[in-house]
Amino acid sequence: MSEKKKLSKLCLTGSLLTILCPFVLFLANKSIAKMLDGNALWILVGAILLMPVFGLILSIAGLATVRKKGQWGRGFGIVGVIFPLIYIAIVAIVAMFGFAFMKVLSGTKTDKTITTFYSDSEVVAARYYYHDADGIHVEELDEGRLDAYVADIDSMEIVVGGVANPVISGGTGIEMELEDGTYLTYNGETLTLASRSRADDSYSYDDIIEDQNVADVNDDFWDIASGYFGIVD
Repeated sequence: MSEKKKLSKLCLTGSLLTILCPFVLFLANKSIAKMLDGNALWILVGAILLMPVFGLILSIAGLATVRKKGQWGRGFGIVGVIFPLIYIAIVAIVAMFGFAFMKVLSGTKTDKTITTFYSDSEVVAARYYYHDADGIHVEELDEGRLDAYVADIDSMEIVVGGVANPVISGGTGIEMELEDGTYLTYNGETLTLASRSRADDSYSYDDIIEDQNVADVNDDFWDIASGYFGIVD
């Protein structure tokens, strides 16, 4: 009578460690998180995430010895190898999308400035505008302070794209009239080039030539603008 083959404990243990990892992690997050402080919880989570690594090592060791020792359980060993590879693929995909998402959020640096973003046409006038129940109000910047204002805002490094943090409402902004007859406005979120002034009653979205989300100048821009205009919160 042939001797009954024994189960490979290495293959079995390796497969269990890799298969049970997500469930143990879920249970730890739900039930143990309340009993542990932040550091202890992260240590526990880190230890759990190492389970597939140990499972992979044990599974490979089991597959390497299962035939030599005349054991069975090779299927468990294969599972213990495949699951960690699946986890790695999932983590890689998530990391890739996460990196792309963060890149979108962070925006892209540019050597351009606010006033030269669309063209090199000089700024000939600047005004602060805001809307309220009485309509649109405009405060024109004194011509003698225009050069200083342009130099100040053009000293800022700007980042296009990303997620803006609006400081002022959409009905409020700074408009700069350019020498070529176009109008450049920034409302705390979007830099817009238009063919008509926002102070014009006939202004509409059809007058917009180009617009671009410009997020990173927000706080600095309004700090500077507040020194030149009577900004209304």
